Amino acid sequence: MAAHLRRYLLRAKVALSDASAQYRIFGIDTGDTTRVRPEAWLYERSRRVLIQPPSEPAPAGEPMSREQWRALDIAAGIPQVYTATSGLFVAQMLNLDCIDAISFSKGCYTGQEVIARAHYRGRVKRRLQRFETASSQPLAPADVGQLEDGRAFRVVDCVVRADGYSEFLAVAPLPGAAHEAEDVRTVSAAQRLSARSLPLPYELPD
Repeated sequence: MAAHLRRYLLRAKVALSDASAQYRIFGIDTGDTTRVRPEAWLYERSRRVLIQPPSEPAPAGEPMSREQWRALDIAAGIPQVYTATSGLFVAQMLNLDCIDAISFSKGCYTGQEVIARAHYRGRVKRRLQRFETASSQPLAPADVGQLEDGRAFRVVDCVVRADGYSEFLAVAPLPGAAHEAEDVRTVSAAQRLSARSLPLPYELPD
């Protein structure tokens, strides 16, 4: 990541280095938003992120696994970008405009022209949506499949629940929108998936 960001420093008097060993990052689900550590950053609802030196004690409470945290992200409609999905989506496809994760007024940044054009001049044809499989079928980021109604999708993130079924976020045409033929042609019969749509906790633009 540091090597990638250095390409955009240009004339800025900024030095980038990996300080990972100097800090620990904790995800905290407080449950009660009135009782939070002031130094922890708000992440989503009652969840916060705490960054501190290794010498400080870990936060109190029952540890949560990374898989449990990801499941909460999926339920909240918060996407993650992995190596397999890097460069596949613009910000609006991941609903970053719906969760205040992108600014349209902050100035120049990589990809700004494409993102601004989609925001001001046109409707995004594909959006991040939430689903659950109708059978115990494993999925991984960047997997391509086709829903029963013919819409092609690409997986953004997925977790396997205790019942063996998968809950996942995927970018797909919105229900009722025209299907993109070039996406459907890339899906084999083995990749057609029986899945049920689940609600997101925020509204998608019309």
